[in-house]
Formats: sequence, structure tokens, C-alpha cells
Amino acid sequence: MLSAFAVGDAMGMPTQLLSRERASALLADGVFVKAPSDHEICPDLPAGTITDDTDQALLLADHLIDHDGEFDSDAFAASLLEWEALMRAKGSLDLLGPSTKAALELVAADGAANVSLAGTTNGASMRIPAVGLINSVIPATEAQFLVDQVRAVNRISHNSWQANVAATFVAVVISAGLDGFDLDTAFNVGFIAAELQAELMGADFGQSVFARLRDAGFGEISAVFATLGEHFGLEYLEGNLGTSLDSEQSVVTAVALAALSPEDPYQAALWGAKLGGDSDTIAAIGASMVAACGGWSSQMDWASEFVLTTNTLELNERAERLVAFRGRKHD
Repeated sequence: MLSAFAVGDAMGMPTQLLSRERASALLADGVFVKAPSDHEICPDLPAGTITDDTDQALLLADHLIDHDGEFDSDAFAASLLEWEALMRAKGSLDLLGPSTKAALELVAADGAANVSLAGTTNGASMRIPAVGLINSVIPATEAQFLVDQVRAVNRISHNSWQANVAATFVAVVISAGLDGFDLDTAFNVGFIAAELQAELMGADFGQSVFARLRDAGFGEISAVFATLGEHFGLEYLEGNLGTSLDSEQSVVTAVALAALSPEDPYQAALWGAKLGGDSDTIAAIGASMVAACGGWSSQMDWASEFVLTTNTLELNERAERLVAFRGRKHD
């Protein structure tokens, strides 16, 4: 699952912030490409290079491993600040998102216990896959702990019901997939957990885009792709769901892409990358949900090897250590 996330991230790296038209043209051959020379944040970055999405997802994964599956807000905030300092020293422009950056500036001054910003961006969902890996949704007490841990992870920078609903859905779908559910069933569990999270935060889930997606289903989206093809399908997603940093756009679009390609995370990643906008995050989240629920393909075999080699990533041991926590119990 972590490798699928990295593949989606790397596929979307050169197209992030670009228009859908330019992103789709850049990836017309369906393979990894280097970033354009005129790219705002990653000019000429080599094909297959990951972005801050994978870096931050792995920061949370390593944090949970080091803290025996528990979350420490002060320690994690410190690790994010250290990571950004290293990225700045390397000259990278692919840094913390607006919600996280604002929160960590306050943490540096006042301490994590005194900071809680209601960011609504997708940074919450981008970092959350590890929470799905370490927690089961069976039995109900474990699912409740998962929902609560999502909120704890997001409290400093993304303590809005919108960000928490989106992140809860992503984490629960990943968790349900590891518990043996197929994607459709995992989505159903994800919607239930997302509604619970909204209620716990005093919000009306019916006002969420996730509620509308649950009620409408994916029939219309699938029909557009099936009858009109990729070009108009991606145009439909951009126009009706959106590709911005907002959780209720990019994360919902990632969910739709997963639903469109339940057997192949590479296809979800490629479509996400071709959308432009916040394409690296969309592609990474979409691909990871498909992979967690058993989807794979021969394309993912070479793609994951290419990305892991390009970035010198060691993900198998991380994943094994995260999954090992799933046996612990919470009352």
C-alpha cells in the first residue's frame, strides 16, 4: 500500500499545479516523466521522484513505529519542523502546506498543547495512511480508536470537521482493505466512520461532499468515462468534484478515481496525475486505497520498483512494522 502511495505521488509530481490540459499532454504516454523546466516548485525534477506527500506520510509512519503505535503531538510537530528545515537546506520548494505551516509556526512559539487550527486542506488525508495500517476496523472498539486517532493526529493543523471526515474515510478504507474487505465494502465502512467522525465533532455529515457522494454513488461518473472516454471523464471530475487543496475536492476526487479502477492502482494514479491541480496528492491517495483493498497490476510491479529505486526508499520493513500493531487492543 505504501508503495502504491509513492507511485501515485511520483506520477503526479511533474503535473502538480498544472492545468488538466497540460498535465494530460505531459502524461500522454502513460509513464513517469520529469517535471517541466518552467515548473513553479520542482523544475526538471527527475521522473519518478516523490514529493512532500510521501515524505510526510512516512514521517507519520515512522513516528507511530517509534512511539509503539501511539501519537505524540509535540514530537510529531518537531519532526515536521526538522523535515522542512532539511528541505529548505536542500533548496526544495516542495514544503509544508498552508494549514500545517501556519500551525507549526504557532507550535514553535507556544507548544503543541496550545495550538489547534481548523485547516480544511488535504494535508490531513495525505499523512493519514499509516493510521489505517496500524489500526483494524474489527471489532468496533478498534474502529473507534482509529477514528479518535485520526482526530488526534489532525488536531494541531487540521482540526476542522471537513479535514477529519476526509482523513477518516481514507484511513478506514485502507484499514478495512487490510481486514479483507473489497473496495466497495471498504467504502461503505468508510462512509459510516466518516459520519461518526462528523457527529463527534458536532457537524452535520449531510453537509459534507462525502455524504453526497455516498448518496449519489459512482454511476454517473462511471458512465461518463465509459461512454465519453478519458478526456471528458477527467473534465467531468475537474468540473464537478475539483482538484484543489481543499479536502472536499481533491480527496473526494481521489475516492472517485479509486472507484473507477478498483483492480488497478496504477490506473487510478495515472488518471489522478493527468488531472493537474493537486495531482500528486490525488494520485497518491487514490492508488493507496485501491492497493489496500487488493488491487494490483503488472504495471504496478515495475512502477513501484522504479519509484523505490529512484528515491532509495525502504517500505517493506516499515509496512510490516506498522501492520504488526494491528493486534493490540483498546477498551
